[in-house]
Amino acid sequence: MSISFDPASDLAEKMLKVNFVVMDVDGTITSSDDRTALAVSQILGRLKRANVRWSFATGRSIAGLYATVRNVLSLQKSRLAAPAICYNGAVVFVPGEPSILSTKTISRDDVRAILETGRRLQLPASVYTCASVLGVPMELVYTDVAERASELDINFMPFQYARDWSLVDLNNTVAVLLELPPGRPNVHLSEIRESLASSVRVTSSGGPFYEFTTCDTSKGLALEGMIGGIHSLGARYKAWSKFSNIAVETTMAIGDNLNDIDMIQAAGVGVAVSNSRDEVKEIADLVTTLPAGRGAVEALRLLLDVKKYRAPYERI
Repeated sequence: MSISFDPASDLAEKMLKVNFVVMDVDGTITSSDDRTALAVSQILGRLKRANVRWSFATGRSIAGLYATVRNVLSLQKSRLAAPAICYNGAVVFVPGEPSILSTKTISRDDVRAILETGRRLQLPASVYTCASVLGVPMELVYTDVAERASELDINFMPFQYARDWSLVDLNNTVAVLLELPPGRPNVHLSEIRESLASSVRVTSSGGPFYEFTTCDTSKGLALEGMIGGIHSLGARYKAWSKFSNIAVETTMAIGDNLNDIDMIQAAGVGVAVSNSRDEVKEIADLVTTLPAGRGAVEALRLLLDVKKYRAPYERI
């Protein structure tokens, strides 16, 4: 089965202009299937040969992003070639020897309010700080659960136990997670929002987590800022000048969950993989017939077909 698509449509005209692809990670390109990882890696290589640049936008930390997409990047034998969005847009970083392009931090008062909400709802908290030390990111994650002090978090980062939050330096907090314990019924996002200031944004990217950032943090806004940052780098460094023609309207964004909606809406072409939430499918320009990594490959093969850089659609 392939995507139903009219090559003479306005969408095809938009796809012809695409020169940059940004992809969510969890639920969009990740898969436990090594064959799918290989297919994703191969299609990213074809994008590069077609002069289409690509990157990732994720709710994960920088360390978590690299750990999660390691198989895809190693199979392709190529490093991430463009800046990437982490913490749902709170941090944009330049790969290689990672350096920070931009950060948005949550105020101490708002962090305390989120932590108080977690205590009231009995939801364990994880607080992520990301400081730029001479331009290089320094990431830490704190937990208020003593038993986790010797564990790794979902980003494969070691937890730091916060016995007393008042003793923790929260000035560089970029994200807070509240975790829904197994067996607990979901808490509606609106109930959480009501207890917090308008300066805080709460969303979900799947799994048992509620994710908090500043109200002006989102993947869509970060996409716009990242492209502006790329243009600034291109003006200063010759190596980045090859990205000078990238624009929001020439970007394809691929995602699956609530935290991807504004990125999909902002991009010139928005794609939802078939396992996406209904809210995401409703605003996407294109919905794949296949889920997660296979769906991303399906959309990217279609992009290359439209741009006439590969043979007609083949079965994934």
